[in-house]
Amino acid sequence: MLLPEKGSLNKLAVMRDIMLCSRALGDSGNYFLKMKRPSFCPITNLSPDDIEQLPSEIGNRGIDVGAAVILESSDNKILLTRRSKGLRTFPNVWVPPGGHIEQDESFVEAGLRELREETGLDIRPHQCVSSDLNVLALWESVYPPKLNMGLPRRHHIVVYLHGKLTSDLTSDWLNTKMKLEPSEADACAWVHRDLVKAIVSAKEEVGNTVSTSDMPESIRGLSVDESGVQKECDIALEPLLRVCGVTSQVERVSTGTKYALEEWLQLT
Repeated sequence: MLLPEKGSLNKLAVMRDIMLCSRALGDSGNYFLKMKRPSFCPITNLSPDDIEQLPSEIGNRGIDVGAAVILESSDNKILLTRRSKGLRTFPNVWVPPGGHIEQDESFVEAGLRELREETGLDIRPHQCVSSDLNVLALWESVYPPKLNMGLPRRHHIVVYLHGKLTSDLTSDWLNTKMKLEPSEADACAWVHRDLVKAIVSAKEEVGNTVSTSDMPESIRGLSVDESGVQKECDIALEPLLRVCGVTSQVERVSTGTKYALEEWLQLT
């Protein structure tokens, strides 16, 4: 975790809505990417007293880097997974497949490896419309996500990648290949565009939720039961439209995921 020197602010802590040139990420083009974090980001709001209370193993940890895949099926749906309840960070939260980047891995290699490990889907870059996955946006992620939930324990920069799959890779067909890893993800669902719009309209900054009166109560998805059996099921819609509450284990779509989905909506 990158923290300020005592009594000062580090450069990362004062960045907001930064525009990063894609060349810094190894792309050959000359376009720009957004990097963002919420106004309630704990790193931004740490006081000198907070910093003094951080254990040395946390304060000196550094910033981790992760890759997450906004995987779009050929029928224009996005795959979201629910992180398992036993995970140390963001348990029970809905996110796209993703995780840490290992040594000598590219963002795409890491994202597709995590996708395979969590869902069993073995996707290759040539199966995407552009023959590759493209960097969509960057997000500064801190856990717990708010200071009233406790001092920061993990600090990441998440690189969101987008891959639109070719015409034969529909969400229904991909579900037949899905094999969730229960220790990582215990449920998943393919989310259509209108639901994505509803998800991103539930703004964390102002705490508003979305009315579900004109929506179905659930969507079809997959889940793993307590005995480890994967089955098709109804996924309740209401948790997907929640905002971050007073505890870190509230079932919801993560704030960073909402940001990435909003960028996807603008892209498409």
